[in-house]
Amino acid sequence: ALSLLAIIIYLFALWFTQATTSHVTGSADTIASAWEASQSSDLLQRYWSTVPRSMFTLFQAITGGISWIEVALPLSDLNFMDRSR
Repeated sequence: ALSLLAIIIYLFALWFTQATTSHVTGSADTIASAWEASQSSDLLQRYWSTVPRSMFTLFQAITGGISWIEVALPLSDLNFMDRSR
């Protein structure tokens, strides 16, 4: 059961990290203001910038170490289905 949970966390961490990397490197101009862009980018870097960091964020969210809303809001700016980049 734990290995299945680890695999699921790993797969979602890969997905979130890839989306974050694509967003941060390619589309800072899609956010309305410079302040919102820097705020969003800081939070994305804090929670989703690497696969291990993303896995840790997901683990914390699952176990109650961090609020879901705190880690989900930065992801709301991302387009997970955009494969044009």
